Amino acid sequence: MDSVEKLNKLFNIDGAPTPPTLKSLRHDDIIKCLIESAVEIEFWKGEELKRTDGSVLDLSMQTQEKWLRDVTNCDYENDYGTSNPVNWKNNSSVNFAKLNLSSAGQKLNVIKWEEEGIDDWIGQNFPAFKNNPNYQPYPKNYDMFSMRHSTLSVEDIAEQIKSNSYSNNQKIDLLQFFNHLGGDVYVPKPNTRIQPREKDRDIERIDSAVNKIEASGDSSNLEDLTCVYFPTEVLNTDGTIFAEENSMKIDNGSHTAEMRIRLGMKESNANIVNFDTQLGRKISKCFRLGNLLNKQEVEKRDVAPSDVKKELYIMMDERHANGLDPKLPRKEKEELANTYPCVTLGTIGQWESNYEKGGSRTAPRKEWSDVELAQQRLLFQNQLDYADYAVLEARTIASYHDTGVAQIFTKCMDEEKRKALVIFYCSTKAQVEDLKTGTKEMIEKRYAEFSAYYNIKISTTFLRYE
Repeated sequence: MDSVEKLNKLFNIDGAPTPPTLKSLRHDDIIKCLIESAVEIEFWKGEELKRTDGSVLDLSMQTQEKWLRDVTNCDYENDYGTSNPVNWKNNSSVNFAKLNLSSAGQKLNVIKWEEEGIDDWIGQNFPAFKNNPNYQPYPKNYDMFSMRHSTLSVEDIAEQIKSNSYSNNQKIDLLQFFNHLGGDVYVPKPNTRIQPREKDRDIERIDSAVNKIEASGDSSNLEDLTCVYFPTEVLNTDGTIFAEENSMKIDNGSHTAEMRIRLGMKESNANIVNFDTQLGRKISKCFRLGNLLNKQEVEKRDVAPSDVKKELYIMMDERHANGLDPKLPRKEKEELANTYPCVTLGTIGQWESNYEKGGSRTAPRKEWSDVELAQQRLLFQNQLDYADYAVLEARTIASYHDTGVAQIFTKCMDEEKRKALVIFYCSTKAQVEDLKTGTKEMIEKRYAEFSAYYNIKISTTFLRYE
């Protein structure tokens, strides 16, 4: 290359890529930065880049630490209004950054292998990373030789499961989906279910089924579960974790799993669907599969419009996160309407018009059983911080004023205490909306006024509603 061409290239006149900058230690940001770095490496291949001291800089032969230093070498405060994601004066921060880089690299390798058939993309583009004795191209237990793309559609998978012809059926441990509260009491563990339905649990249905099975002794009608396996970490569109690496979630059969546990069964057969290779790493497809399996089943509630609305909003969230217009193309809306006869194109259009920027997806409501509420109260009673408190039984936020206030003074008088802890929970979706729009602050303010007037201390705590 003559001097003019080289100068043009160096001064970005000839389209040289902008040096990448790592915005944060989130996996998605690291992956984006790695891909940008690979583009930069390819562009400068064959050129002798020089450091200020005159030594040659080979971008492709940077170690993990050198790469991190290179992509964080900027003025974060002035350029981005944030701090450097790596504190280079703190060994723990540096080690944490390297660990995240390794995990993100494994995740990127999985994507490149399954989508493009490229084996160890990181090792090919950043060969010096492999000098690390702990370098592992793929997550532990990841089967890179499984099919990169499923030949089955979600509809095909659902039909095979319904017809008992799905091939990947295994016996699994049910205890991974429950918290043990002691004795024979098990409650669903948070974040271990994919909830296509608006309501997370129908306790009456579970009680009724368990009573019938115990009376007859026949549990043969309990169906196999359908679970989604997540080889790598999956994030929601808002950046929160949807699924941990190497985790499993129940997509269909949450009630059946709880019935089995209540009946003393600790294992169940389950149809296992791979999120990466069979569902294309789309959260919306998890909900599509769950809805299809719920559709028109005997002695089960069919898919409701609210279930379809939830699936639609997740699809719109995914489009928005990818920089697209959240509204679905007409073909996809027609597919929804054809799949679920309970909704029309007009209904879908109304839902779209109510969709707010960034997504309207709300997590399914958490329904608290009497046993769980009693357990929560006991947990607070056993805490040293509340040893001198009268801990009230958990109550809905709707009862904060009448019976709630009366119970505070009754409990304090009966237990001869000057402090009270009131535990609140939401029993309806309307209460959840009230809590989000100021009811929590209003309750706290009102109880603070009672505390000051009556010279007692009233504290409140609110149980989760998702």
